[in-house]
Amino acid sequence: MLAACTGLALANATRAPASGAIVLVALAAGATTIPRARLPACALALALAGWWWGSARLDALDASVLRPEIGRSAAVTAVVTGPVRRSTFALRLPAEVRRFDERRLRERVLLELPLGRSPPQGAVMALRVTVAAPRGPEDGFDERGWLARRGVHVVLHGRDWRIVGRRGGIGGLSDRLRAHVARAIAPGLEGERHAVLAGIEGQ
Repeated sequence: MLAACTGLALANATRAPASGAIVLVALAAGATTIPRARLPACALALALAGWWWGSARLDALDASVLRPEIGRSAAVTAVVTGPVRRSTFALRLPAEVRRFDERRLRERVLLELPLGRSPPQGAVMALRVTVAAPRGPEDGFDERGWLARRGVHVVLHGRDWRIVGRRGGIGGLSDRLRAHVARAIAPGLEGERHAVLAGIEGQ
């Protein structure tokens, strides 16, 4: 475990070349057949595997199909993946884009909608959006960096939205559980029980 964690931490300092890391892992794993080298070889194999996996994960978080589309407006299909946050001027919610114009994709975004009714978590929405870049450092908060650590590289300013379905699978099951917990936080519920339910619903 220590070796694997070391490899994961190394990925934050420098990315592993995919082909080279796979070869090194294979060589380290092959060395486990030598009795005296078995333990250090296993540790090396785990460290290299962690380095490769961590690098691949960070590369995936850095990738964005929508970043080159900043400034463009298009029809989008997106799934609401988290609770809606209401700001002074807009509704802000995490979402995953499934279609951009005629192109199919899966990319996390921050969606901003006009104030008013809000879509429930798990809703599949059809809407028109304009792609924008997140705000940089401002008043001590770097929205761009904060979102990038979550794999989000663009903000979509949406309008004329409508719900066209609900997501299924494990995500849909999670949505129904959260909705049940939200209904359980009835008016008048206070104290520790309210705090626990609110914490679950907000995760």
